[in-house]
Amino acid sequence: MLKTLAIATMTLVALNGCKAQKAGSNAADTVPDTQLIVNEMPVPGAQTIASAMPRAIVYRTVADYRDKVPVNIDQRTGAIVSYPDPRDLHAEAMPLPLANGYLLDRRGISPSVAFTSFTYAEYAALQAPPTMEQLKKSIINKHPIVEMYQLPISSADAAADTAKVNAFIKAKFDGCKSLVLTLSLDENLENH
Repeated sequence: MLKTLAIATMTLVALNGCKAQKAGSNAADTVPDTQLIVNEMPVPGAQTIASAMPRAIVYRTVADYRDKVPVNIDQRTGAIVSYPDPRDLHAEAMPLPLANGYLLDRRGISPSVAFTSFTYAEYAALQAPPTMEQLKKSIINKHPIVEMYQLPISSADAAADTAKVNAFIKAKFDGCKSLVLTLSLDENLENH
């Protein structure tokens, strides 16, 4: 409603200001005396640019898979639902090491990630993506994630300021969203 009203007002002012000039009159006579000042008011339900940016993901794995190419799988069927093109893999796509063995994702992994035996260099050298069968055979761990958190900052901000990300780790991810629920067998037995 507010957005529609603002657009209508701006249109009327623009149309009024664009009148054809009459012979013998100067331009100042045809320009309205009012100014339209548009305040930045949030539109209900709209996202700000910052909130539309992908949020930073920090994770830990059961082994060192930093140089292994990730694929996302459907946990119900085991089917690979996303994988990179070899042209998308470069040094800037590899995860960034952080404090306490955590990594900052720069590939777009999810809690249902699996890692392949392909290194980034091997995969990037391929002329075309591997076949689905080759990818399935290359999976070395279907459940590699120990912890995964979504931070309240964008991926770009996190990559630019890893000290800020390490502060979230030091604060035990206070204010962050846990994306993986993990229970050790011992905790499970003690609670029953």
